[in-house]
Amino acid sequence: MATFAILRRAHRPVLLDGLLEDWPRRGDLTLARLRERFADRRVPTMLTNSGMVKWDIDRGLALGTVRFGDYLDRVTSGEAVDSYLVSPLDSASRTEVELSEEQEAWLEWMTSHQVQHIRIG
Repeated sequence: MATFAILRRAHRPVLLDGLLEDWPRRGDLTLARLRERFADRRVPTMLTNSGMVKWDIDRGLALGTVRFGDYLDRVTSGEAVDSYLVSPLDSASRTEVELSEEQEAWLEWMTSHQVQHIRIG
């Protein structure tokens, strides 16, 4: 726990392998299933340049949106990705988020277990 606290204070992402092993809907967390359900949905992003978040002193973070299916295509192709996905709850588009009952149950489970990052592979 001490190591986790240090990483959290440093704002470093943490991968929690095995955390979702017992979650009943775990089978839905595959790239194929996510693509099937959400490929046409626009998702918020933070734009990057060579992996570094773009930042402007006058405008702040460079934010954008991308079609989720296009983002998955870039990630799975191995080509350089010019943005990071960000939580819709942290973006200007948060008022546009519409969750199904399944998604709300998943989000509630993730929140109750304090999950902040997941790895889908």
